Amino acid sequence: MKLYENTPALSFERQGASWQVKTPKGSVFAEKIVLANNGQAQNFGLFHGQLLHV
Repeated sequence: MKLYENTPALSFERQGASWQVKTPKGSVFAEKIVLANNGQAQNFGLFHGQLLHV
């Protein structure tokens, strides 16, 4: 497993059984991805029951 820190993901889309994540310098393919965002999104009525605060 590789972790790419400080690399913005410009887009992601399903490609068969994998995900293609496009970055400013290329693309990576992964079986699974983790989408992280601001944990306060639930306070705005978004992602109810789908966020995990760490």
